[in-house]
Amino acid sequence: MSEQPLVSFSNLLPVRIIERLNRFVVAVELEGVVVRAHLPSSGRLKELVYLGNMGYVEKRSGNRKTEYTLILVESPEGNLVSLEANMASYFTFKALEQGLWADFADIKNLKKEVRVNDSRLDLFFHMKGLDWYAEVKSVTLVNDGIARFPDAPTLRGKKHIRELVELGKEGHRAAVIFIVGRGDALEFRPNWAMDWDFSQALYQAAKEGVVIKAYSMEVTLKGFFLGREIPINLMESNE
Repeated sequence: MSEQPLVSFSNLLPVRIIERLNRFVVAVELEGVVVRAHLPSSGRLKELVYLGNMGYVEKRSGNRKTEYTLILVESPEGNLVSLEANMASYFTFKALEQGLWADFADIKNLKKEVRVNDSRLDLFFHMKGLDWYAEVKSVTLVNDGIARFPDAPTLRGKKHIRELVELGKEGHRAAVIFIVGRGDALEFRPNWAMDWDFSQALYQAAKEGVVIKAYSMEVTLKGFFLGREIPINLMESNE
């Protein structure tokens, strides 16, 4: 684990989860009072967001419907897990900016949220004479050391994969980077059982030259630290 976090926390508060009220709101018990907190992930999260599980919220200001955001929860194995899906893209931006991954070294002109046709892709950069486009996916689901994405069907994810393939055909380079928001993953696999179409699109994209990478975050109450690269298995299994 790196010495300094790529993303730091200021003041996390422990809570107990009561229930998920809707896609983006969860009821939690904070210091004996039930409050609503923003849930910054659209995944199903059934193994993480349930009655009695422990988590950590952060109080945030601004024009918000909820005063708190549920940042972390504990996995059944006792590991801290990041729920903030958008943080995966920021985490990746910081890692690329600092040249922390060997396969993405000496990059230039790094940008966030670049428009491509009628969509926005997470990242753009220039490396070894080529323009690169990258989409970042946040992974929370890990079973028996296997990280899987998605944990809910994702039409948007499939659309982005196809756009990256088309960019490759136009002479650019493209990548999908999976950020596993916990430190206990030993391997990454597409979640074929949950979303066969996305998994097939990812498998085909790799065959057509799209670079597929997976990295973990080491999650602590101080912040998100650089983890390690995780081996990838894109093949469909009977599990």
